[in-house]
Amino acid sequence: MRGAATSAGISTSAIAKILEVSDGQVSHYFNGRSEPKLDNLIKFAHFTGVSVSELLEPEADAQLKKRTIDFSKSDFINLPIIRNVNDASIEEISEFAFSIHWLRRLNVDPKNALLVQVFDNKMEPTYPCGSIVLVDKGSTSGRRKTAFAVKNGDTVWIKRIEVLRVKLKDTDEQKDKWVSVTVQSNDNPEIGSEGICDVDGSDAEIIGEVVWAAGVVG
Repeated sequence: MRGAATSAGISTSAIAKILEVSDGQVSHYFNGRSEPKLDNLIKFAHFTGVSVSELLEPEADAQLKKRTIDFSKSDFINLPIIRNVNDASIEEISEFAFSIHWLRRLNVDPKNALLVQVFDNKMEPTYPCGSIVLVDKGSTSGRRKTAFAVKNGDTVWIKRIEVLRVKLKDTDEQKDKWVSVTVQSNDNPEIGSEGICDVDGSDAEIIGEVVWAAGVVG
């Protein structure tokens, strides 16, 4: 009962008035020294917003104390979710609260964290359509063959990106030159690789590296 009262923000004195008993009697209820009658238990459940069955279950108070989390505290940060839709502007659809300490354990600066919703099947089975991926905007080098969020026009894609240095023939100067080539590929074996994306990074912008994903159930 104590946990339910704490979660509801109701004082011992207020509960005593509601149940028409003394403050000391309410303390006995909280400490387990005595149990309220059924009618008082129903009243208490009504005013604290819990069910009678929850109050009667063992360790119900411990579960009730865990129920309410204040995401406005500094230990959490709300991250926007970007949905990538073809032929449409990039749209912020929602936000999730993440632990700042958890992000730092992933070596992600909270200010560089972004969530992207996968909208196609090109990265299945790794990132199924509808998945939410956590992107680190502080990691954009693309020198490893890893997954990145890539902005191309008004669309954000999840692609496996690798930046290579290749030698090309400069026909004007009749000599070879080295350029950076961004190569993108998909995980879906039915779709396969899309080959060279651009030269010198001119066509696509790497937003950040995918460091975590939440999949779709069912």
